[in-house]
Amino acid sequence: MGLLSKMRKQTAVYWALDENPVNEYSQPRYADPVEILVRWEPSEDQIITKEGSSVTASAKVFVGQDMEVGELLMLGELTDLEEDLDPRQQEGALEIRSFNKLPDLKVRNYLRTVML
Repeated sequence: MGLLSKMRKQTAVYWALDENPVNEYSQPRYADPVEILVRWEPSEDQIITKEGSSVTASAKVFVGQDMEVGELLMLGELTDLEEDLDPRQQEGALEIRSFNKLPDLKVRNYLRTVML
């Protein structure tokens, strides 16, 4: 187990975008939520969104897999979710605004971070 894996000790709920990511009303559709291990750090970093606007991120999260802008993360467990509630309405669920993937020197592992 590498250092990058060891630093991810917190549990988060992750909603990936569905294979058909938009419904008939142009609203995002998400796959079923899953638990993943992360390192969640509060943040006040300025980031540029994919639309080109500058926003302040509320969290920087180190993750173990590739993610996409528009997907959702929530610090917590599946048992914390309110049943039959839209993922965007779950308390603490935040949209991924930026995803970065940085290789190590030997390109064997990647440091993956999302900004929320």
